[in-house]
Amino acid sequence: MTDHTSKIPYKSILCALDDSEEAQGVLRVAVSLASSYEAQLSLVRVVQMPPPTAELDFSPYKKDIMDAADDGLRTLQEKVGIDSPLAVVEATVADGVREESMRRNADLVIIGRGRAQSTLRCGHTFTLSFVNPPVRS
Repeated sequence: MTDHTSKIPYKSILCALDDSEEAQGVLRVAVSLASSYEAQLSLVRVVQMPPPTAELDFSPYKKDIMDAADDGLRTLQEKVGIDSPLAVVEATVADGVREESMRRNADLVIIGRGRAQSTLRCGHTFTLSFVNPPVRS
């Protein structure tokens, strides 16, 4: 039998999830990859709050919005049957994913092909996009 052991030494994988229908599938693939590489899997959901305007200010609702995002991520975790470290951060999608990948020392970042892909300018049209995390100096 051929040995199919993974050759790339991923130790820490970050999966960036939104509230789209594909999030559960993206998470299942991330769980599988983390298991294959025996890597730590962490999850992040980035909430990009609209800037306050004279007509509408979301800041009174910020806590509720962040709590709802956290609840959604925890529910997704339960559906998939995992207990990974998670974070819900307020930032632009690109900045939030980048900062969390550095905080988690991620070797691999997995995102879906939804809103995050166009924001991160990954350019892939596959169900998943694998993004090289930023180089740490």
